[in-house]
Amino acid sequence: MNSADPSRAPSARGHTATALLREQPIDPELCTEIGRLAESAAARVAVDPASGPDCVIAAVDAFVREMQQGGQSTLAGDSQPEMALGALWGEQLVRGLGWLWTAVTFHGADDITTVAVVSPDRALVIYPFHFIHGCLEHAAPVTILLAWEILTHDGRVPSLPADSFENVMDHAHHPVPLR
Repeated sequence: MNSADPSRAPSARGHTATALLREQPIDPELCTEIGRLAESAAARVAVDPASGPDCVIAAVDAFVREMQQGGQSTLAGDSQPEMALGALWGEQLVRGLGWLWTAVTFHGADDITTVAVVSPDRALVIYPFHFIHGCLEHAAPVTILLAWEILTHDGRVPSLPADSFENVMDHAHHPVPLR
């Protein structure tokens, strides 16, 4: 995949997108690769992608938790499971919410470019590869399903200005850590 190292994607929390970010479409080859990775992850996670985003996202969340606890050590021999799992998660955001894959360049941070999924008005963003990398490499709490529930229940996401690129995962926290 032609994206930057997922561990280097910084957060844009608290900053306006116009000053720090530049968005650009991803190329068709990358779109194809994301689809291929999502299919691979669905097979490994043992979920039918046609079962609906709720079911698929719950399966991704559970699989990442299991990987954190040592129950799953790899994703079909993939040395970067965050790429396949992130593709599967991101595809559900596209399918279930009408979000879009895009490339985001962070200026002032060595001009790092990473792949993200954004809401149509660009008010919200999720960096699925970066987030899952943080869960697997740095034991960050897995809040994939929680974020989905927040996004899909009316009234839980405040109205935000278009083009603010607010990182959803910066705000999805369990009040009590899950075991």
